[in-house]
Amino acid sequence: MATTADHPCGQWQPAGPPREPVAIESTVAHVLGEVCRAGVSVAIWNRPLPREVRHAMAGVQAVMPVHRMFTVSPDEDARALLTEAIRAFPGLSETSARAWGEDLALLLSLARSIAPGSPLRLRLETKANDACCLFHADNVALRMICTYRGAGTQWIPAPAVDRNRSSTAANDRPSSVHEIGTGAVAVMKGLKYPDGGDHALVHRSPPADAAHPRVVAVVDILI
Repeated sequence: MATTADHPCGQWQPAGPPREPVAIESTVAHVLGEVCRAGVSVAIWNRPLPREVRHAMAGVQAVMPVHRMFTVSPDEDARALLTEAIRAFPGLSETSARAWGEDLALLLSLARSIAPGSPLRLRLETKANDACCLFHADNVALRMICTYRGAGTQWIPAPAVDRNRSSTAANDRPSSVHEIGTGAVAVMKGLKYPDGGDHALVHRSPPADAAHPRVVAVVDILI
């Protein structure tokens, strides 16, 4: 376990871990920092997409495949990189592209607030295949995800996880599968987090339709 000095979420000291890994959800953005609490697997900011971004997603041509990725240092201005990545999605007006870019910049700002001083890797892509259809935990420390178009990421709570299996799976009960809403922002723990392992969130991409690909932004916090 990391000491306070090298803990990725700064100087916060947990009062004590909950009995089971949990999800913490709220309609305010600062909930995302709660992922740093001991025993918490995911923090979710339940928000509707901003109106301008929703209009952008209605007009964007989510052609397949689109995959843009870049890494930014803690103090680097990412606006030019965001503008270049968004150009890969045709059909956006200048106003729509600007609105989407501002929202992506907000995600980077929120990620930086969780782990100041850490580089960030942003991936912007369309998804319409079954590459991540199996439940799994990511081999990262912290990962932020926002689905801008299409169904959101699906996840399962700890009691439904069999971590002894080579391919982690949910029970057959449909109620064991939760879905992050479109436009919501989630930060999940991965296997490389200091209290990872049993607290890493088990999740998967939802079933996708190649005729209507999802548009997803992922921000890895490289602690």
